[in-house]
Amino acid sequence: MVYKVIISKKAQSEILNIMNYFSNDWSLKEVSVFQNKLDKLLSQLENMPEVFISYQKQYNIFKVPLTKHNLLFYKIYKSENIVEILTVFNVLQNPNKLSL
Repeated sequence: MVYKVIISKKAQSEILNIMNYFSNDWSLKEVSVFQNKLDKLLSQLENMPEVFISYQKQYNIFKVPLTKHNLLFYKIYKSENIVEILTVFNVLQNPNKLSL
């Protein structure tokens, strides 16, 4: 079964912030590496979204490492065949700042 992956506005903003950080403070190569990791992960989520770590099982929320410092949280809507990317969270932040 193939799922449609949608990205919330919050996650879009966080992804853009990460890419801006890489382009301003590192290099375009880092932006490309990040984009490739994200693309690969989104492709995996389209085909097998349940293979990653369950975060809040009762709500069908999962988490997966995107980079060394970022976790991607997503929700599966099985009846609609949709995976929604909820947030990309920097693990160096206070964990209490995580809001889904």
